[in-house]
Amino acid sequence: MMNRFLAFIIFSYLITLQLPAQAQQHQEEIDRLTAFAKVAGAIQHFSPTDMVDSILISPGWDAVMVEGVRLSRAAPSEKALADSLIKFFLPLEPSLKVSYGKTILALPPAREIKNRVVSKQQRGMDLYSNINGAFKSIRLNRRSLLSDFWLNYFNFVNIRVPDGLQGKPFQLKFSYSTDKERLIQTFQKMDLKASHHLKEKNGVFYLSDTLPQGATHLQIEMGIMDDIGKLNLSSDSISIEGKGFSIKELTDTMNMAKPQFTMRLIENDQKIFEEENQIGDSVSLQLSDRLKISFPLAVYADEKHTYPRPVSNFWNGPYVKKLPYPLFSPENQKDMNVRLANVISIWNIFQTAYVYNTLSEKEAEELLRNTLAEVLASKDLLEYDLSLRKMLHTYQDAHILFTNLITEDLYTHTVPITIIHVDGNYYIQNIHNDNLKDKIQIGDQLLSIDGKTIPELWKTQKYFGSGSEANLIVRAGEFHLLYGPKNSLAKLVFMDPISKKKKKIESIRDHQQQDRFLYTSFLESTDNKLLNDSTYYFNFSKNPVNDTLLRYIDDPQMHIIFDLRGYSNIDVEEKNLLGRLVKDTLVSDHFLSYHILSPTNKKFVVRKDYLFPQGNHPQAKFYFLAAQATQSSPESILDWVKFGKIGPIIGKPTAGANGNINLLHLPGGIQVSFSGIKVVNSDGTKHHLLGVQPDVEIGYSWEDVKNQKDPFIEKALEMISKGR
Repeated sequence: MMNRFLAFIIFSYLITLQLPAQAQQHQEEIDRLTAFAKVAGAIQHFSPTDMVDSILISPGWDAVMVEGVRLSRAAPSEKALADSLIKFFLPLEPSLKVSYGKTILALPPAREIKNRVVSKQQRGMDLYSNINGAFKSIRLNRRSLLSDFWLNYFNFVNIRVPDGLQGKPFQLKFSYSTDKERLIQTFQKMDLKASHHLKEKNGVFYLSDTLPQGATHLQIEMGIMDDIGKLNLSSDSISIEGKGFSIKELTDTMNMAKPQFTMRLIENDQKIFEEENQIGDSVSLQLSDRLKISFPLAVYADEKHTYPRPVSNFWNGPYVKKLPYPLFSPENQKDMNVRLANVISIWNIFQTAYVYNTLSEKEAEELLRNTLAEVLASKDLLEYDLSLRKMLHTYQDAHILFTNLITEDLYTHTVPITIIHVDGNYYIQNIHNDNLKDKIQIGDQLLSIDGKTIPELWKTQKYFGSGSEANLIVRAGEFHLLYGPKNSLAKLVFMDPISKKKKKIESIRDHQQQDRFLYTSFLESTDNKLLNDSTYYFNFSKNPVNDTLLRYIDDPQMHIIFDLRGYSNIDVEEKNLLGRLVKDTLVSDHFLSYHILSPTNKKFVVRKDYLFPQGNHPQAKFYFLAAQATQSSPESILDWVKFGKIGPIIGKPTAGANGNINLLHLPGGIQVSFSGIKVVNSDGTKHHLLGVQPDVEIGYSWEDVKNQKDPFIEKALEMISKGR
């Protein structure tokens, strides 16, 4: 017995000795990952070299991040990390300067002065999903590979192939006139087939290749930038196996075949704004007391290379590895290095391009460290998913919408009940299954879900949203609380607020709320309708403009109630409806673009917005309903309404999340959106988190819910009746 006791004491002592060592090792791992995160983000987003730009195509920055994470975790010491960072990044950024204590580990070579200076400019940040053109990342005096993603493409040649000539060699003749030397490149899929140098003011060039077997048509598309200056280009004739044809006689405008070739006008990126980085400007990162790294923000270049040239080839080194699975495959998330790299990518993007980032440098680093620690300690992918949601929740932006292919099936369906938050509690607002109506009633309070009380659930549930507290209640609460996997069983406890009687029910999650994120979806009816002889209700968030509405706008006897309580699922502004509600032109400074030159050189620039009158002068009186769920484009509408004094706004402050969203795709099927343009109210007041303030504030009471009344509409009708 004594021997067993002594063995236990010795074992406990050894464990006690190991715990501090493990904690120290864990802390050092987070230190190394944090250092890598800062260096990797700075070089990816601000180094102007050709080598950094080339990573975009292959292996891609996501793969580079994952491999960098692996090497950082494997470094046994801070000095070893410094050596790894040099080997990893020097082929991409040859001007890297690295010092460790008093020792210089890497020193840039002497400058080679060339005829160009290359540097980066960014309006927001182009994340390869820029469908609306609001965000742009370019290199001055250079062409970025990213530019090819956003060229404007049009059908340049579309001709039928004469019978019997399929699969034969051809030669196309093109004529041009230009104001400067240019380069056009022809591709077949991703393969470069020909480079055409336009050196004279007027001239011709030829494209020679072979027609695909079985092709009935030959189609070539052309990609150009927005402003190309003076360039005229035309296709004149084609020779197929020595026989000549005019393009005109073979052109087929009806049959639009799939392009076999793509021609691109290869031009330098176009300057976004006047300010630019100069030779001598640099990024300097103090990664620890001893480790410091810097690199230039502008480098010399000629027509072929940026300088200095790298002394080693990144592509032939041991550091380039592609992801084990296709980029968006959820299988990638099983790799801890991928999970950590995703955290680092999110952090770097939000540090650089998130317009409402209020975190201090210390707070931002704490967020990164805490998230990395959580992910390292996570037992499964669900815990990983929650760690990412916590991180994003910190940034307080209702435009942050997080989707994950691993977990998306866990929140697809709800029980056939709609809930609403009133005075700190959730109540039933609608019951969508008649079989439940004899067990629960509208107005019953929700107490628990699957054995957990609402306060217990909220500790985690709040991370399923971001932004203001009111917006969290709507999005993470009303719109999400009852959701779960399809056909899963929900055990719910309700209480009658009057009798205090508890009601336990079980219900299957087999319901999907139509127009889930429209606050008006809670109502019995959201159709446009006459509420009385002189009042017309129009659901602005859901319904397209109709002739009835346009007729009533010009009727001096009519009152129109516009309902904007939700996230609009149509772009009503495109129909110029707002222009029909104003008599004079309105000019607003509510949109601010983010001009970025470096981590410390960023500023907001006003982008003027105009609202022009359309049609006849409006004659009716207008009233607008707003709620916490009113977000994005409906907030723009209400801001114009308030700024132009178009009519009173009735309801609650809106979500405070407006402007173009940016979109980040990550390995493993993760997608994150966030606000990429800053918005203020047109009167200059803060919009983010505060939204547009109503002129008359009104909200639901429990009695309204119980009696199925709409206090917003009732208040509007009351104001109409009093002539307000």
